[in-house]
Amino acid sequence: MHRRAPSSESGAFYGLPRFGRARLRFVFTLEDVRLSCGSALLQAAGTAPPTVTLTWKTGKKSVLGGTSTAFGPHNGASGAGALWPRALTLGCSLTSSRGAGQRFEPRLSEIVLKIEGARAARKKLVGTFDLAAHSSFERTSTRLTVPLSHGAGSVQLTLSSVWLKQSAGDDDDDASLSSTGTADTLDDSEAASSTGRDASPHLPKRNSSPLSVGLSPSTSRERLATHPPAPPAGGSSGSLSATLPLRRAISFGTQAKGAAAATTPPATTPPATTPPATTPPATAKARTPRPPAHDAQPLEQRALDSSKPPAAAAAGGVAAAGGVAAAGGVAAAGGVAAAAGEAAGEAAAERRSSALFAVAEEAMEEVLSESLELSLDELHEGLLGMDCEQTRFGQLLCERLGYLHVTAAGWAGPDGGAVEREVQCVVKCPPKPMLPDSTRVVIKHRLSRAEGRVLLEREVATLDVPYGDSFCLQERWKATPSAAGCELTVLAHVHFRARLLLHAKIKHQALKKSRKVAGVAVELLEKLHRGEDGGAGSRRADAADDSALAQLQERFNALLDETTVLRRQVQQLERENKRLLSISSYARKSKRQLSTQVVNLEQELQRERRERAAMEEALTQAYSTALRQVVEQHEAAIEDATKRAVKPRTRGSLVSGLR
Repeated sequence: MHRRAPSSESGAFYGLPRFGRARLRFVFTLEDVRLSCGSALLQAAGTAPPTVTLTWKTGKKSVLGGTSTAFGPHNGASGAGALWPRALTLGCSLTSSRGAGQRFEPRLSEIVLKIEGARAARKKLVGTFDLAAHSSFERTSTRLTVPLSHGAGSVQLTLSSVWLKQSAGDDDDDASLSSTGTADTLDDSEAASSTGRDASPHLPKRNSSPLSVGLSPSTSRERLATHPPAPPAGGSSGSLSATLPLRRAISFGTQAKGAAAATTPPATTPPATTPPATTPPATAKARTPRPPAHDAQPLEQRALDSSKPPAAAAAGGVAAAGGVAAAGGVAAAGGVAAAAGEAAGEAAAERRSSALFAVAEEAMEEVLSESLELSLDELHEGLLGMDCEQTRFGQLLCERLGYLHVTAAGWAGPDGGAVEREVQCVVKCPPKPMLPDSTRVVIKHRLSRAEGRVLLEREVATLDVPYGDSFCLQERWKATPSAAGCELTVLAHVHFRARLLLHAKIKHQALKKSRKVAGVAVELLEKLHRGEDGGAGSRRADAADDSALAQLQERFNALLDETTVLRRQVQQLERENKRLLSISSYARKSKRQLSTQVVNLEQELQRERRERAAMEEALTQAYSTALRQVVEQHEAAIEDATKRAVKPRTRGSLVSGLR
């Protein structure tokens, strides 16, 4: 069946899930905010006119719009007000809605106005409107009139919205964008780690898209042409991080543009002895390319800049000045900048090739620091068998950690230099609801020994667990010589491709596992060094003890996890019991109410029956009385008629008798 491609207006076109709910980040901008209210509300209490402070809030975020002086009636108008010409920008997340007729769940926003220096008792006005109703994937502007509380007036404003395709943080409380500045959710260490991990085969490639709020596309193209970013320190992600300040300046309008212009270095002037420039005046006045901001430079570029000798920097500056003088002030400067960028990229690429991952040690967490009685040679030999079954140390370590089906490649690398390899194995997962029975694990090693120290870089990727393709564990094992033997320090860092729902829990569990692996490895190295694993019998006994201990530990962990699951079930049952008790109480209450109503209705019915019987009895008596009266009247009438008929007959008989 032919499937119709999603249109640009559908949610599938923008990556919204069909059946789930997604959180998309939008950027909203308020412009030309104007307060309209009665003149009595802004009547001055003294000689100075009152002031109104504007604050824009949504959720836990707030942006201060500044304080404006109130103005009275003008041009024959009867009202007063205030004006805020500066634009306010606020970023927030909207949750997609499952209901028909709307794309997002409501996101209420408040405009709070605080009045100072006025006679009126009401000092605070609040207006509320829904941001979700005015959200748009493309940049749109709407003129709104927001009524204030208590009918005090209204606020007229222009609301603009646009979808932020690639946000710095997913949490609504991590960052708040405003016209006065931005707050980044990722620090330099996270940025550096993400830069170094873009080349990892376990994670998908990074995608990025420029922001689209603020300046028009033509203005952004002009700024890109006027201020080209310096060549990256290597890799596609370097170019994205280098253009981050420029994209951010394009996104947030004229204020960011002014800040960028303020940081532009002045053009280099040629020496007095140089010949005059032969280029046209318009070319001679062109600005030199603006270097990227320091915060946007990759970690390798910063390290290269900090380690550059002053003499080399001075020589570069002299060469650049000479080039500017010879070529008219622009072309040579661009060539020098390009050459410097290429050199920096080559140096960064060479440095990256000398490490398994590019994470600063300051961004890593120390999970172990021990003094060992081993020499560096013994420790180096032991670490060659890390996470594999080729040596006795590796066998014991794999057995203690529960590695199954271990497949280790050989060490590859130049003679006398750093060597690398990859280990694949299967590990059982604890009995938790979200975890599978077992998972595949890919471990990368890079072992080097130089400058009197041993360095093991270890990267662990767990593939089959939830979000397994979005994070990995990175470790550095550093060993330096000491009087007793060597000092071993283990640093760990959890690299995330994106901020996940279980970010904190995943990081805690990964660092806990790293701490356990480091402790077990140090214990086994010291045990082998003391010769406690010498004979075959002792090996079998130790293996049996270790196996029994590992089984007990696994059983303990399983029971602990089962206890946790049962505790959660008990909590769920308690909540269900409370709900049933509340329902039962409500049912009993309803039953009592129904019983009372039934009794009342029965009493009412009996009363009505008694009244009906009394009415029937009274009606019967009245009917009987009326009927008796009618009969009596009828009998009286008959008797009267009979008497009248008897009297004439008697008179006639008397007359006839007399005759």
